[in-house]
Amino acid sequence: MRKHYLGILPLLLILALFLTACTAKNAADFVPFDANLLLTYELEGEFELTWQIFNAYTTDNRLQRRLMMNDQVVIEVLEVVNGNIIAVNSYDNFTSRASVLGQPPNIHSIVIAEPIELGHTWLLNPQLGAESPIMEITGVDISVTTPAGTFETIEITTFQPLEDGFITPPRIREYFAPGIGSVMQISYMGVSTNMPGWDEEDFEEESMIARLTDIQRDAQLTETVHLFYMIDDDFPQMQMDYTTNNDLAVLYNDVINHLFDLAFDGSGGGVTINHAVMNMDAQLLNLDFNAAFLTEMARAADYEQERRLLNAVATTFGVLYNMADVRITVDGAPYNGTFITLGHAESIRIGQDL
Repeated sequence: MRKHYLGILPLLLILALFLTACTAKNAADFVPFDANLLLTYELEGEFELTWQIFNAYTTDNRLQRRLMMNDQVVIEVLEVVNGNIIAVNSYDNFTSRASVLGQPPNIHSIVIAEPIELGHTWLLNPQLGAESPIMEITGVDISVTTPAGTFETIEITTFQPLEDGFITPPRIREYFAPGIGSVMQISYMGVSTNMPGWDEEDFEEESMIARLTDIQRDAQLTETVHLFYMIDDDFPQMQMDYTTNNDLAVLYNDVINHLFDLAFDGSGGGVTINHAVMNMDAQLLNLDFNAAFLTEMARAADYEQERRLLNAVATTFGVLYNMADVRITVDGAPYNGTFITLGHAESIRIGQDL
């Protein structure tokens, strides 16, 4: 018998996209924009996975969320458009803490559509036509108990397109609570009728269940930052705390100044990041510092130390922003140091020394 689940990562993506409230009348009520909200989920059964969702950035009509499962990170952006909730961006394995709220859309999925009524249906991906999953509000006022509490919910079911030879297509039932969001998800397998010896009477539908286990408000995320300037055959580390709507250009001033402190065995001073702009298509970070950056770099004893420092800055911030190349400028001008000058369009490739 061939069994088809939706797959763990797509399953978690759909989980991360849907947040609703049972008494809500508007689709926008289903997406909590609460700052520093951290939700923890567990998948029961054969896989036994745990993951978390954190509200990273918000505006009046957009929400960027961070889905974290082990070392995997998925970034999603939801937008309120004409009352509906649209997923407009999704980035897999994007570890950066940076905002992508202003990036051009790379997907278009209607994850919640008005009116919020029993039996209302819509296409998750209208551009796919008949190949799109169908969403339906299939239940209201359903009591659901999870380790995080008991909730009155509505039920939204995702129906995958029925393929030839399948008696039951894969589908997901999701339960959403007011002011909380998704509290439980059940993923049902699809069963092929093309297998030898198939007997419909022998069919037993199997499922995987994910439940909300913890709700944290006023949460913050802590990350270990590696400073890629080798000291005693190792890269030093520092801890950074992140909350919703952080200004990374301010937060990461501590990173650059700590890097110089390590390099010169003593406090420097006053280096600030004017801006850090990501070019997602080119995988390029434009990193601009104030004039104090040149003052600190001038402390380098020779060409080799200046080269090591520039590589350390590029690698440290390239990793932080999840970019492959870093272009370093000072007050908008190309870097012009004591021993090294970078061209106007010259960048440093992470992992490749100058």
